[in-house]
Amino acid sequence: MFSTKAAKSTATKRTALYRTLHDQLVGSATTSALKTCDKLLRLDPHDELARLTRLQLLITLERFTQAATAIEPTHPATYRPYCCYKLARPNETIALVDDGDRERRRELPEDRTAIILRAQALYRLERFEEAKDLFDQLIASADEDSPEVPDLQANADACSQHFAFVSTIVPNALSKFTAARLDQLENSLVPHLFHHKANCNRPSTSQPVVQAAPKKPRHRRPEHLAAASTPPAEDRWLPKRERAGSEHVRKREIKRGKIKERLAMQDGANPMVLAFEPGKAAGGKVDTKKRKKVKGRK
Repeated sequence: MFSTKAAKSTATKRTALYRTLHDQLVGSATTSALKTCDKLLRLDPHDELARLTRLQLLITLERFTQAATAIEPTHPATYRPYCCYKLARPNETIALVDDGDRERRRELPEDRTAIILRAQALYRLERFEEAKDLFDQLIASADEDSPEVPDLQANADACSQHFAFVSTIVPNALSKFTAARLDQLENSLVPHLFHHKANCNRPSTSQPVVQAAPKKPRHRRPEHLAAASTPPAEDRWLPKRERAGSEHVRKREIKRGKIKERLAMQDGANPMVLAFEPGKAAGGKVDTKKRKKVKGRK
């Protein structure tokens, strides 16, 4: 009972993951699709479709080292040579194409992908004549309206140009220079370079060496502002009434005190009495609330 439920849950998860994988492939979410393939392989490590999809995604993401290790014998024979070609291993690519699985080569005697890989590897090895023959063979066997014909023709033309450059232009240019002439050119250039280098390193005696003036220390404030600013006063910590030259401040405070006393006398109240009688206000009226509080205290 338990095993049937587990199998149903696994099948449900697998179906949901394949739906997610389909949506991710349609939306070109290659990285997310690769993670989904890993989840499918965790559910079933022998899932051949998930393995092949994962391999194709690794090649799409140009992770050729991982793709080369993930290739299995059941996968197409051209995957491993393609990864080796992308990893800049042309000799290994040719060896895999030529000495691949004999049975698969019998099944697909005209595998165009393998021929293209071999031609590209020969081009990288600078075997331009052999590569051009393969490209011409592919062009002849392709349809006239095939989209691969312009690319194949461009590769064939590149092989022809490189072969002409290596076989004719370079030998003709080298034939113009004899061994004596090459030695003469080398002997004339090398001493000149050494002499030029010696002159550069040797100090000149005709002109005196001008030494740079010492740099002045940098200030936080510009010099004209620092010179114009006045230093702070020495008695800035004292109150203003105690500083020297503050007699006008003291006179002003005394004058204010006299005015207050005069106003209090005009109201008919003695300021000394007001200070000791909390029950009376400044106008001579008695505050009944304060008087009651005073009586209560007595």
